[in-house]
Amino acid sequence: MLYAMINEYRVIDIVNAETAPSWPPNQIGNPVTAIECSEEVKIGMSYNEETGEFSEYIPMPIPTQLDRIEEQLKLTYTEAQEQAVDAYTKELLDGGII
Repeated sequence: MLYAMINEYRVIDIVNAETAPSWPPNQIGNPVTAIECSEEVKIGMSYNEETGEFSEYIPMPIPTQLDRIEEQLKLTYTEAQEQAVDAYTKELLDGGII
């Protein structure tokens, strides 16, 4: 029988055993749980305790330094546009044009 060894909702190993393996907690004390699985389950997959389903792990993208710089430039550019519009509108109001 195949067992997926689960730690923090991730498959960390696949064990072929007659009975469910018992592993100690990880280094920070999180339990490692044995869950029966099929041959389709692979190391690194995610496990949903509520549904009992395994799925491919899709990591969240980590923003790069370039992504963070572009975001700051976008904010700065937007702020500059708003300031320019405000100044232009004030001049038009002061001149009695609008």
